[in-house]
Amino acid sequence: MSGEAAMRSLQRPAALLLGRMKYKQKAILLGVVVLIPLIVTTSFLISDIYERITFVRQERMGIEYGRPLMQLLQDMQQHRAMSVALQGGDASFKDRLSAQQARIADDVAAVDSADRRLGPRLRTTGRWDILRKRVRALNAQVRSMDARRTLDAHNALIAEILSLVIHVGNTSNLILDPRLDSYHLSNAIITLLPALSEYMGQERAIGAAMAVSSREFSTERSKLIVLRGKALAIADMNAKGFDVAFQERPSLQSGLVRPLDHCHGAVHVFQEVIREKLIGADRVDIKVPEYYRIATEAIDTVFAVYRLTARELDAVLAARIAEDIHKGGLAAAIALLALGAAIWFFVVVHMSIKSAISDMIRLAEGLAAGDSGVRLETASRDELGDLARHLNRMAVQIGQQFKAHEFIKLQAAALDAAGEAIVVTDRDGSILFVNNAFCRQNGYTVAEVVGKNPRILRSGLTDGRIYPKLWETILSGAVWNGEVVNRRCDGSTYAAALTIAPVRDAQGRVSHYIAAHHDLTERRKAEAQLLQAQKMETVGRLAGGVAHDFNNLLTAIAGYSSFLLQNLKSDDPNRADVLEIKAVGERAAALTKQLLIFSRKQMFLPQRLDIDGVVGEMHQMLRRIIGEHIDLVFMSHGQPLAMKMDKGQFEQIILNLAVNARDAMPQGGRIVVESAPIELKEARSHRHGKVPPGSYVLLSVRDTGCGMSEEVQTHLFEPFFTTKEPGKGTGLGLSTVYGIIEQNRGFIEVDSEPGRGTAFKIYLPKAPDEDERPQAVVPKGTLPAGAGTVLVLEDDPSVRELARRALAQNGFTVLVAADPLEAVSICEGLLKEPLRLLLTDMVMSKMSGPEAALRIQALHPEIKILYMSGYTEQVVPPQSHSPMAEAFLMKPFTPDVLLDKVHATLTAS
Repeated sequence: MSGEAAMRSLQRPAALLLGRMKYKQKAILLGVVVLIPLIVTTSFLISDIYERITFVRQERMGIEYGRPLMQLLQDMQQHRAMSVALQGGDASFKDRLSAQQARIADDVAAVDSADRRLGPRLRTTGRWDILRKRVRALNAQVRSMDARRTLDAHNALIAEILSLVIHVGNTSNLILDPRLDSYHLSNAIITLLPALSEYMGQERAIGAAMAVSSREFSTERSKLIVLRGKALAIADMNAKGFDVAFQERPSLQSGLVRPLDHCHGAVHVFQEVIREKLIGADRVDIKVPEYYRIATEAIDTVFAVYRLTARELDAVLAARIAEDIHKGGLAAAIALLALGAAIWFFVVVHMSIKSAISDMIRLAEGLAAGDSGVRLETASRDELGDLARHLNRMAVQIGQQFKAHEFIKLQAAALDAAGEAIVVTDRDGSILFVNNAFCRQNGYTVAEVVGKNPRILRSGLTDGRIYPKLWETILSGAVWNGEVVNRRCDGSTYAAALTIAPVRDAQGRVSHYIAAHHDLTERRKAEAQLLQAQKMETVGRLAGGVAHDFNNLLTAIAGYSSFLLQNLKSDDPNRADVLEIKAVGERAAALTKQLLIFSRKQMFLPQRLDIDGVVGEMHQMLRRIIGEHIDLVFMSHGQPLAMKMDKGQFEQIILNLAVNARDAMPQGGRIVVESAPIELKEARSHRHGKVPPGSYVLLSVRDTGCGMSEEVQTHLFEPFFTTKEPGKGTGLGLSTVYGIIEQNRGFIEVDSEPGRGTAFKIYLPKAPDEDERPQAVVPKGTLPAGAGTVLVLEDDPSVRELARRALAQNGFTVLVAADPLEAVSICEGLLKEPLRLLLTDMVMSKMSGPEAALRIQALHPEIKILYMSGYTEQVVPPQSHSPMAEAFLMKPFTPDVLLDKVHATLTAS
C-alpha cells in the first residue's frame, strides 16, 4: 500500500465522523483539541508565578513588621543602659529616661498598628499582646528597681523582642529565601544585626554600671569578655554575608558599602574601648557620658545598617514581584491571544455559514411583513454570497416604497421624545404638532391645541415690543431666541426661554416653524436662593468682623473694671458705677456672642451642659426676640439633665426654633420649652428617620401657631426650603438645626397639623455616668503666685496692657510685643531667664498668631502656647499639641479668667 493510500485510510474514520456532525459540533471538537492543552499549560505557569509572588509578598510583610519592632528594640536597649546608669548613681540620665519612655510608647503604638494589619498573617498577635504588656509594666516599674533587677528585667524583655523578630522572619519566609543575595540580606536583618545590637547593648549597660560605680567588677569583666567575643564574631559573619550578597547583586554596593564600613569601624572602636578601659585596666577609667556616647554611636550604626538593608531588600523584593507580575502578565497575554485566535478562527468558520443563513431567513420574514430594511453581507464570493446579492437587489426595490414613510415616523418620534416642549406650526401659525413635554409643561392635551394658534399661551405679561421683532426675524428665515411669559391651561404663568426656527421646503421657501419652550422657573428659583445665600454670607462676614473688634473693646472694659473693683472699698460710692459698667460689658459680650453664632464663626467646643441651665440663661434673650405678644413657658424637669455638646450650637438650636415658632404666630400665642430624660428600649421610627434605643435628653419646643401640611413637612429640613414670603426667610434655619443635631449624634422629629401648631422633639445622647464627676473649681483668690517670664503678643494696646498688668500683679515677669515680628525679635535676643509661656492673639496683620508661635517654638522648644481671640474662624494649628480646650482663651475675658487659664496651661502635662 502506498503512503498516500495509507494516509487516506487513516483519514476516512475522521472524515466520516466529521461528516455526521453539524458545524457547531465540529467547532467545539476542534476547539477542545487545541484549547485544553493550552489552558492547562498556561494555568500551571501562572500558578507557579502566583506562588512566587505570594512568597515574596509575605517576605515584604516581614520587613514592614520588623521595622517598628527593631525601633522598639533599639529604644529598649537605650532604656536599659539609661536605667542602669541612673540607678547606679548618675542622675544626669533622669530626664533622658523619661523622654526615652515616651519614645518607647510611640514605638509600641507603631508595632500595634503593624500588628493589626499584618499580625494575623504572620501569627504574631498573641505573642505581641503579651510582649506589649511586659513593655508597659517595665516602664511603670523601672524606677522602683535596683540596678541588678533592672538589668535582668530588660535582658529578659529584649530577649523576647529578639525572639519575636526571628519569629517574624520565619513566618514571613524571609529566612527561607532561596536566592543568595536575598538570603544573606534577610539573615542580616533577622538574625545577625539584631544579635549584634543586643550584644553591644548588653556591653553598653554593663559598662555604664561599671563606669558609675567604683567597686570591683570581676563578674562583669567576665561577661564583657564573652559579649565582646560574640559581638566581633557576629560582626565578622555579617561582613562575610554581605560580601556574598554583593557578589550575587553588585548593585547593592552603592547603597550599603559605606554604611557597612562605618558600622564595622564604629563596632571595633567600641570593642577596643571595652578591652582597654574595662577589661584590661586595673580600674575603670572612663566617664559614663563618654562611654555611653561611644557605645550608642556604635549601636546606632548597626541599626542604621539594618534600616538601609531592610530598605534595599524591600526594593529587591519589590523588583522581583514586578518582574514576576510582568512574566505572569506576558504569559496570560500570550495565552489570551492564542485563546482568542483559536476561538476567533472556529467561531468565524461556524458563524460564516450560520450567520448567512440566519440573515437570509430574517430578510425573507421582513419582506413578507413589509420590512425591507434588512441587508445581507455580500463580501463572500461563494454560492451563499451570490444568493445574498440577488436578495439585496430585491429588497432595495421593495424598500424604496417604505423609505419616505419611515423617515417621517422617525422624525415624529424624535420630537415627541424630546425633553423640551416643542411646537410645530404651518406658515400661518396654526399648530400641527406638540410633543408630550409641551402637554406636561402647559397642561393641555394634544387635541386641545392642534389647529389653534400659539397665542393661547400668551399671558399678557410679556413686553409687547417683542412680537413684531419675533415675526420679522422668522419671516426672514432666521432663528429667533428670547424670553416670554407663558400662561398654562390652569391660568398660572411661568417664564420660558423660546427658540423659533423656520423650516424650508424643497424650493427653499419657509413652510413651517418649530418652536422650543424651556421652563425657567427652577433656574429663577435657584438664582434667587443663591442671591439670598450670598447676602447672608456677606452679613455673616460683617457680623464676624464687628464681633472681633468688639471683643477687644469688651476685654478692656471687663479687665479695667475688674482692676477698679480691686482698688475700691465695698462702701466706696463709685463702686456701684463700676459694677454697672462691668455688667453692661457682660451684656455687650453676650450680644457679641450672638453675632458670632449668627455669622457661624463661633468655636465648637463640646462640653458637659445642663440643658435646663442653658435654657434658663437664654430666657431673657428669647423674651426680647419673640416679643411681648407671645407667652414663653419653660417647663424644667427639676433634676440636672446632662448632655455633651457645644454650648453655642445648642443655643443656636433653641434660637432658630424659637424664631420659627414666633413667625408662625404673628397674632400672638404660646411657646413651651420642656426638658425630660427618656430611655428608649426599642427603636422609634418617624418621618425623617429612626431613633435607636438608648438614653437621651429630650428637648421639646411646642407652639400654638399655624402648623404645617404633610407636603411642607416632607421638605422641612432641606436647605433653602421656606414657606415664608420672599425676603422674610433664608430657608437655612431648620437645615442648620438638623445639621447640628446630626453632628452631635442626635435625632429630631416633628409633629404638626395645619391650624393646630407644631412640636419639635429633639433627642440628644445623655452624657455617660463617668462624666458626672464635678470638676474642681478654684475659688477666687486662691490662684498661686506666678513665676517666670511670659511673652504677651497682642496688637490691640488696651488688651496688651490689660494682660501685662494682670500677669505682672500675679508675680510673672512680662515681656510685651505689639506685632509678631517684634515678638520673634525679642525671642532671638539674649534673655535673662527662659520663656515659660507665649500668650498670643490669633489674628494680626503682619503674621498670624499660630505662625508666630511656630517660629518662637523653634527658638524656645520648651515654651508653652496660649492662644486668645475674639474671632474663631482661625483655630489652633495642628502642630500644637495642646487641645483647643486647654490652649485657647476666648475674648472678652477678665483678669481672673486670664490668670486661671495661664496657670492651667503652665501646669498641663
